[in-house]
Amino acid sequence: MNGLAPCRSSHRAMKPKLKLQHVEDALRQAGGIISAAAKILGAAYGSCTPRTVRNYVKRHPRLAEVIEEAVELNLDTAESQLMTLIANGNLGAVIFYLKTKGKARGYVERVEATGSGGGPIKIDIETVRNARQRNLELVEEVSRRLASRAAGVPPAQQAKILSRMSPKEAVNFPYAWRDWWARPAQLAPPGEWSTWLVMAGRFFGKTRTGAQWIHERVKSGIARFVALVAPTAADARDVDGARAGRHPRDRPAGMEANLPAVSATADLAQWHDRDAV
Repeated sequence: MNGLAPCRSSHRAMKPKLKLQHVEDALRQAGGIISAAAKILGAAYGSCTPRTVRNYVKRHPRLAEVIEEAVELNLDTAESQLMTLIANGNLGAVIFYLKTKGKARGYVERVEATGSGGGPIKIDIETVRNARQRNLELVEEVSRRLASRAAGVPPAQQAKILSRMSPKEAVNFPYAWRDWWARPAQLAPPGEWSTWLVMAGRFFGKTRTGAQWIHERVKSGIARFVALVAPTAADARDVDGARAGRHPRDRPAGMEANLPAVSATADLAQWHDRDAV
């Protein structure tokens, strides 16, 4: 005896290595369900995840066939249970079977769509075509405005802005002059004043600035009488609210200048005819 304690050897129980046959047996036992098979394998052979089982299935086509066979067996079992319920007079099971298997005999639910009074449905192709074209124009207007007004905003953020719009907001968006379209310089200055001069170069948007200002004043009821002074009547008509981006519902029919007249009168005058003004 040299005074040293005897060395004790420890042996850890090692679980058997996972093999292909083990995975196949687990899949059959689990009815072809991969997550259930992974739990069975994990309990018997150590840690095993559904991903491990899927990798086995990818590498071994035989396992895919095992899963298919198990699913078919499950269907056979379910059908047997269904037939037992039918034999016992279960009404829900009877109806389900007739809907799924008895279609050839007329056991199918039918939904009929008819027009007014039960007559045929009438579709105006021209109306549908115009509506589709209008929708395309609206989408183009919205996209263009986001691209110009929200310069520097990532496309993903622009799409997020569009997705938050309700259908009504999306339709009205191209006509939201003060909220989206107008630049600060295109809005009338605050306070009391008698003359507002817009002195700017080409492509500033002077025509639309004036048209939208008139539109706002008439629609709010502030303006009752409007005078459009231009070289010719055709030039005055170019200040048309429709061209300026007014909403179609604000366009009164039959007016020379097609202005948004709500209890308002619009007169056209050429600038050299002072008496007319």
